[in-house]
Amino acid sequence: AVKGTQNVGRLPTVPETMQAAVMSGFAISFVAQPIEGVKARLQVQYDSASKVYSGPIDCIRKVVAKLGIRQGLYRGWTMTALCRMSNYAYFGPYELLRKQFGMTSGSSG
Repeated sequence: AVKGTQNVGRLPTVPETMQAAVMSGFAISFVAQPIEGVKARLQVQYDSASKVYSGPIDCIRKVVAKLGIRQGLYRGWTMTALCRMSNYAYFGPYELLRKQFGMTSGSSG
């Protein structure tokens, strides 16, 4: 047998699913935080008097020039990561109930 093939075709356990949700939430927060920060800065421009940025690229340029990448684009990353990592609270019970009711991946329920 090829090493590592014993789990091929096996559905993940509930703890494995929860661990995957935490790890994917951690990873996606690196992408989501800058996007959410830029979006929030653009959304608070209510009128021409409060307009600072002409668009997303202009916002990124100005924020990085003024605050740098870490404090500008990744400010608040910890909370974003914790929020995204909390997906285990959704996927864990979902998998548990799915298995409890004998449902498998791909079943139409």
